[in-house]
Amino acid sequence: MKCSFFILLLSLFSVDATSQVDDKGLGSFWFKILPENDSLFKQGHSSERQLTSKISALIWNIKKAELKNWKKEFINFGKGKDLFLVQEAYETDVFLSTLNAFEGFEWNLGASFLYRKYGDAATGTMVASQVEPAEVFVKHSPDVEPIAGTPKSATFVKYPISGKAEELLVISVHGINFETNGAFKRHMCQIKRVIEKHAGPVLLAGDFNTWNFSRTSHLNSVTSGLGLVEAQYKNGEARMSFAGHFLDHIFTRGLIVNSAEVIANSVGSDHKPFLLDFSIP
Repeated sequence: MKCSFFILLLSLFSVDATSQVDDKGLGSFWFKILPENDSLFKQGHSSERQLTSKISALIWNIKKAELKNWKKEFINFGKGKDLFLVQEAYETDVFLSTLNAFEGFEWNLGASFLYRKYGDAATGTMVASQVEPAEVFVKHSPDVEPIAGTPKSATFVKYPISGKAEELLVISVHGINFETNGAFKRHMCQIKRVIEKHAGPVLLAGDFNTWNFSRTSHLNSVTSGLGLVEAQYKNGEARMSFAGHFLDHIFTRGLIVNSAEVIANSVGSDHKPFLLDFSIP
């Protein structure tokens, strides 16, 4: 029994990053991987045409809406928000019914995979706003998680801004987790290439799974090289961490961050939600 457990740990934390997205692994019995072009799922309809200069956002890894207080907290924290960036969104009845509490929003879910057992319910990263997007697309991580064979996703949405020719690029990220530092760097490089091509302001946020020094250092190097700055958080020490390294981050470029707060007393997920207020100069 101990030997089997040790072999499992070795496979989960293997130093050989040979996984590819088209290798579904042992998880193919439970999980269905879609091509990136088929991984976007939309809920609701937008009611506005452009973002205003002052924007508030809720950013949160919701742990697939599993915990009993999640719905109440999500509705409470989401009141009056213009943007939502969600990780581990999951098309359960409770999740979809919660989205219906927000009228006039378009919710774009970039699926990492589908759960075969639960009617091919999608799970992944999500971006939502009352504003109709100019463009939406999904990227799957170049590497996949060991055993499960599932990629992580990032959802990219571009929104028109009132009075400006440029668009706001919003990215909800869930970083590759149980893989090597090399796999993490490849995932961040994928996101970097998209941001490099965007001339306007950027909001990059989510659960990056930066659970060691190498990952944290690399993320800081990539973001600073792109002109992105990490927000200064109230209650930042309340964020989920591993071995002293925080997993969740908010980075911006071309925006004025008025406030960024971690809701330390939240119990709706294993991650704490962020409340972000920013302006577009």
